[in-house]
Amino acid sequence: MVNQRLIRFSRIISLSHPITPAMPRWPGDPEVEFATVATREREGYFLRRFRLGEHSGTHVNAPLSFCPDGAAMDEMPPETWVVPAIVIDISRQCAADPDYCLSRSDVEHWEARNGPVSGGSCVLLQSGWSSRWHDGKAYLNLDDEGLPHYPGFSVEAAFYLLEARKAAGLGTDTPGVDAGVDNRFSINRLVLERQRIVLENLNGLDRLPAVGTTLIIGVLALEGGSGSPAAVTAVMP
Repeated sequence: MVNQRLIRFSRIISLSHPITPAMPRWPGDPEVEFATVATREREGYFLRRFRLGEHSGTHVNAPLSFCPDGAAMDEMPPETWVVPAIVIDISRQCAADPDYCLSRSDVEHWEARNGPVSGGSCVLLQSGWSSRWHDGKAYLNLDDEGLPHYPGFSVEAAFYLLEARKAAGLGTDTPGVDAGVDNRFSINRLVLERQRIVLENLNGLDRLPAVGTTLIIGVLALEGGSGSPAAVTAVMP
């Protein structure tokens, strides 16, 4: 008899933005380009090539992107990409303050309602920022000096989640797990030096429950890759 594992679910939701030439991109990142190289009329099939950065759209950052000795995309073990997830909603705070950072007290208040963050979970930050996705100017929210303003994780909260709660990684619906004003990328470094997951530019986190979601993260095993566009799927029991 074949040993089968059954996956039971009530809903499946995509957490990735479509990849388009008009989508927001980090200053200095390559433009997104599509070009037709074969047509049904000429070659008998339709084919395009595309060009975009490794950190374009909804994406993961590989440890190599910030750590010289970190793993590249093609070196990450496959079990990395299937993880339980919890969602912490700070959208109310972020509506009042675009520079808001998740605090340790926010995490503790969440745990008082939902129980301790379980080890091995990816912690997703629901800030409400994905509602700005179709307005690149509002999404990056650059000030007059070119500094972006959007929410992120505080160092204190990130360290608590990674060390005390053994989180598998951090994700966010903003351009980065670091708040926009943090030009040292402190949170990325904190996560990736531990060889864990960073997910950025997620979509639809408001549709997820606080606990109980499993993420299936589809990535490209780019040789020597610093990151990869990602098809992130949420599976709910």
